[in-house]
Formats: sequence, structure tokens, C-alpha cells
Amino acid sequence: MPRIDEGVVISANYLILFPRQPFAKHELVGGNSFMLKLMKNNISSLGIAATEENFDSTIARTENMLKHQTLNLDLNLMTFDNDTAYFEVKLENLAGHKFPSGYPARRAFVEFVVLTQTGDTLFKSGVLNPSYGINGQNADFEPHYNIIKAEDQAQIYEMVMGDVNGDVTTVLERAFQPLKDNRLAPLGFSTMHAVYDTTMIVGNATVDPDFNFDGFEGSGTDVVHYHVGLNGYNGTLKVVSRVYYQSAPRKWMQEMFSHSTTAIDDFKAMYDNADHTPVLVAADSIMNISVVTSVPNRGSEFAVHPNPTTDGVVKINGSGKVNAVKVYTLSGKLVATYVNIPIKGIQLPKEAGVYLISIESDNGTTVKRVLRN
Repeated sequence: MPRIDEGVVISANYLILFPRQPFAKHELVGGNSFMLKLMKNNISSLGIAATEENFDSTIARTENMLKHQTLNLDLNLMTFDNDTAYFEVKLENLAGHKFPSGYPARRAFVEFVVLTQTGDTLFKSGVLNPSYGINGQNADFEPHYNIIKAEDQAQIYEMVMGDVNGDVTTVLERAFQPLKDNRLAPLGFSTMHAVYDTTMIVGNATVDPDFNFDGFEGSGTDVVHYHVGLNGYNGTLKVVSRVYYQSAPRKWMQEMFSHSTTAIDDFKAMYDNADHTPVLVAADSIMNISVVTSVPNRGSEFAVHPNPTTDGVVKINGSGKVNAVKVYTLSGKLVATYVNIPIKGIQLPKEAGVYLISIESDNGTTVKRVLRN
């Protein structure tokens, strides 16, 4: 609702009214420019009263919001280690709700491409094929990833519905349970909230240590770690990461299009003739990276395992010296402190839930999130 400072008369029916200011223009758009374009191209057959100009202005406002008010993206080179380059892509949700949101067909995905100095592709993930599907995606659905090491792995943010048999369905009336929900949470989102049971995170994202967590829960962020094998390459690199948004991917339509009715057939014809180019919502790149073959000191990186844990015992591994370990609940309550870590590992409380493990070393403090089943 952009602000304008000139006076506005809020009703045309009363001549005695005076203009008011400031005023917020009611440009309340969604995120589905695909369907707006489809309807614009079928105004006559759908019997729509709006003009093409009406659609054009709404499409422009919709895509402006998607491109400028939806997501921040930050791409960083972390280090080189032997024949591998390590990158991090940090996404920050700017919406006041999960992204994507709305009808569950909607999804966002991360494209990550590494190019050599001659423009050859050294690594790619999340790249579209000519049918606007994502290369390498699983037949049912792609899991959430914290670390991506292979080209057939892609980070797709979406909600996947399951029926009573646990099978994937795209029919709303058959939906019984979520099989995956790693849509980016908004700032302040908490697993401890009273309504979490209706807005829950589902799948691998629940044990991703930096999903909606950046030193505190509710950061509205996620970090995807890319480990790229260089295969002996010597030279410079160009790395590009983009996040695209699809409101009606073809994969979602397959179950409906397996049936034939007049309405479905008519929609399929419109859908097949539509422009399926996804909306680019954020991008970042790094140019002219010189490959470093030596192995640097990667500091005090620590890992905790197993995660999730069933018996509550967690071991800590890393390259730095651990001075102390503290265990907190998500609400910030300190529940355990270790100065000397037992060989068998530290013990989490008996209660199931998510705990924060603060690892203090000579190089600083690292916080890991662990799920106890």
C-alpha cells in the first residue's frame, strides 16, 4: 500500500468532503502473475469484463512486489579445501508470512551455477529444462537440503500434500497431511507458538541447523551450503545464484490433466499456450574467483550428530578446541552445561523437542540446533 502525500477525497458521493492526506493506495496484489497473464490472453472465452490494460497494470504491480519486496539473497564464497569450493546462499524472507504462500501449487527454487573463465559449466543445481521442470528433481518431491553436493539435488521451497495413504496428491479434497513444508518462514516465526500445529515445518527442514535460525529462532532466513568439486580445474570462476518463483508448475497439473472434462480440457488448452517463464525474485553473483589449491584453516567449525537423536545423546566433532558446551531450550532456558565433554557425548533432556547447543571455543561461539524425537 504505497503512500502518496497529496489529498484524496475518499468518496465520490458526498460533495462536502474534504481531501485527506497522507493516503495509502490500495494496490493489494497477490503473487500469481502467471494466472493473470493466462486470463488476459483468454478474456473473450472466459467472459472477463476487465480490459487488457487493467490486467497489464495489475501484472506490473504483482511482479514489482515479487522482485523488490519478497526476498533478499546473499551469495558468499566460504573457502577452498583440496579440490572443493564451498559456497553459502543465504535467503531472507521479507514477507509477513511463509514464502511461497497461498494456493499450495506455488513454489520457489534456487538456481546455482558455477562457470569457468571460458563460460563452461562446472556445476549446476536447480536449472530449468525446456518444459520448465527442474532438472534432477525426484518423481514424487525433492527433499529439503542443508548441503547440496550433486547436480541432481535442488533446493525447492514448497508445501507437498499427502493423502491418507501417505502418497503425494495435488487434489485438495484428498489432502490429509503435509509430507514436506520448507517454505521460508517469516521473521519471528516460532515452533513454540500456539498455532504451530497448523503452520508447522515438515521434513528435513526441521533438522536443518540454519533454517529459520541465525543465532536465534525466528530469523526468517535459510542458508543453503554448496560443496562444488573442481575436478582439478585451475583458473577463475564465475558463480551465479538466482531464486525463481512458479505459481503453477506443470508438475502440479499432471494429476488434474490425467482426467478429461470440458472444464479441465479447456483449462489445459489455455495452460499449454501460456507463458511459463518463472518470475525472478532475487539474484546475486561473484565474478572472477581465483581457485586456491592450498588448504586453509577453516576455524572452529563444529558438527553435532546424530541429528535428530532418539536417545538424546549427541556427539560434537570439529577442528577447534571446545571450552564449554551449553544446552538451551528454544525459549532460551539453560538446561545443561558441560566443561568437559563425556566421550559418549552430551545428554539432552528427556522431553522431545528442539534444543540449541552453544559450543564455545577459542575462535568464538557456534550454535547448533538439534531435534530430539
